[in-house]
Amino acid sequence: MKTDTVRIDTVRIAEIIQEYSELDPMEAYYRSYEVPSKTLISFSCSTEDTIAGAMTTDSRVLDVGCGDGHTLINLSNLYQEGIGIDESAYIIEKASHAAAEAAINNVQFLRESAINLPFDNHSFDFIFSERGPLGLGDETLAEATRVLKPGGRIFIETMGSYFMQEYKSPDEPPSQDTLLTTLDVERERFRRFGIEPTILMSQTSTLQFESLYDWFANHCAIERYFENSLTEQSDETFIQSFVENASDEAGRLNLTEHLIWMGGVLGQ
Repeated sequence: MKTDTVRIDTVRIAEIIQEYSELDPMEAYYRSYEVPSKTLISFSCSTEDTIAGAMTTDSRVLDVGCGDGHTLINLSNLYQEGIGIDESAYIIEKASHAAAEAAINNVQFLRESAINLPFDNHSFDFIFSERGPLGLGDETLAEATRVLKPGGRIFIETMGSYFMQEYKSPDEPPSQDTLLTTLDVERERFRRFGIEPTILMSQTSTLQFESLYDWFANHCAIERYFENSLTEQSDETFIQSFVENASDEAGRLNLTEHLIWMGGVLGQ
């Protein structure tokens, strides 16, 4: 929808930038979930339920890019031992505290890198990564398959080709995914690493904001997570362009969430 130029409260924009600039990147990411918004989705399928279906009570499980550890904590009764890794000291402390608060003893959280996993070959029965570093990265997927047992299961959730498409200019050149979708790319990566895909899913939803400033707070949270400079985000041309691309008839701002889910079994 083509919109009239909106009046931007630059003082409020500066206050939001200041607030998020002072946060740890992972704290900023989790603060994004506190910003008022509504998720509109055409169908609902739980990632956690899919992950739970791949666990057995005797399995050793690895969560790569575990964040606050909620998945391992919520599913702790389904596996024998769980390990979550993340590069953020802040988030590992948060996850460890949450596990201790819940009195869960079969999980531990470690500050480690996905490209240099501190585990022996064939150590895990199941490895998963929710919007984590296994998606679209060959170096990390190679490490994951190294520590996964033959016949073990692996699951990734990553951003698809249309993720946050409202940020793209209409004049932006086509991406390399024009002919190959992200789903195709990930399926081919799995097969190159000896993983037979068993779950393939492309899910598109909409994150809707009633207020320009709610959207901007969410935007700054994500930019801080990626450690991008927030001082550039106050550019009025950028804000106006986003509002023009993302506004619906009621003046709400809509941001596309496109996720790819891929699961498979490592060859013997």
